[in-house]
Amino acid sequence: MDIRYFPLIFLVLLSGCVPARNKRNGVTGSGKKDLTIVNDVMHVPVVINGRDTVNLLFDTGCLVGCLFPDSLSCRFCDTISRTFPGAIGHLDVDTITIASFPYGSKSITSIDEDFPAAIAPEYAGDRRIWCFNLDEGRLSISDKDTVPADTMVFPIEFAMRGGKRQVPFVNIPMTISQGSHSMSTDYLYILDTGTPCGFIITDPPRELDDFVAGIKHLEIRDLLNFKYRNRRISQFNVDISVDTFRIADVKCGFDIGPRSISDEYARDFPKGSKPVVGTIGLRFLKHYNFILDLKSSRLILSPNHSDFPSRPANGFNFWCDGNGLVNRIVVNSNAYTAGIRLKDTVVEANGMPWKSFSAKEQDSLFYRGKVVKWKFNDKELTMDADD
Repeated sequence: MDIRYFPLIFLVLLSGCVPARNKRNGVTGSGKKDLTIVNDVMHVPVVINGRDTVNLLFDTGCLVGCLFPDSLSCRFCDTISRTFPGAIGHLDVDTITIASFPYGSKSITSIDEDFPAAIAPEYAGDRRIWCFNLDEGRLSISDKDTVPADTMVFPIEFAMRGGKRQVPFVNIPMTISQGSHSMSTDYLYILDTGTPCGFIITDPPRELDDFVAGIKHLEIRDLLNFKYRNRRISQFNVDISVDTFRIADVKCGFDIGPRSISDEYARDFPKGSKPVVGTIGLRFLKHYNFILDLKSSRLILSPNHSDFPSRPANGFNFWCDGNGLVNRIVVNSNAYTAGIRLKDTVVEANGMPWKSFSAKEQDSLFYRGKVVKWKFNDKELTMDADD
């Protein structure tokens, strides 16, 4: 594809996309942070009505723009307009700014559920250029169009409904490999910074299915296995090469059964599109300074110099919710061999009642230390975390 350089416009308009140097890791920031990345999750400060700052998940897979739970929405209004009880609600505020730039909308969508508040461009009407400089933690939004030097440009296709843009899909040809096994791919993925993995596949082509079956991977069961006969979930780590840039040991996965992205948007794509296979997420994108160009429908990537560590692997290979209910487990792991099964209940951990831990403490327990004494409703196990 034809990548042209516009150095003058680039230096004047998008200089925030070029990392400055220092002795520690080759880059330095201005001291102003418009975004943060922790454990493969990106947050941005959003100012409502010029005074209330809310730290929101920046999730390009959020298709309604600005999304709040009702508990947060109530900070900004007395009532929420709903078409019928239980439906998605809407409220309008005076202003919304993100990284000191006008967001482009004054509308917030609200749902009566407990979930992280999120924001994304409103694709139907936004035609601006969103520039994410991860080296400096800066976000800038512009109306003017450019392609910085030394970048890779990939087309974005939007699923269209009612003549309006709805979902951004990006086509990034890449080679994935593990050891001596490698495979070249050329697919469409939902561009989803809310996915804390390299990519998640919901609709694997046969060649990709066969490739993953032939490499080292974890087979996982969760509670949805009881509902969907074709439910299949697995995790694997691969090296990803795009053009000449290689990213090592990226956690990716299959999540098959509950949802087919390909089927859901099959009628909304123009003919001749690449196969739609799933979502591509932040564990891949965090290695780039990237520009989401909504004006010309393209994703512009430039390898960055920053290091954003991922959360350590769950060494016990099972997960449970706040009530202790085991909701995921790796088949044939030490936990599975020891007799832990879905729907078992954790009662205590290291002699402390499970429900006495905060949600953060419960979550961190799976990643902290090497030995935990687990007490379930019908068994007690002292387990070493798997290496």
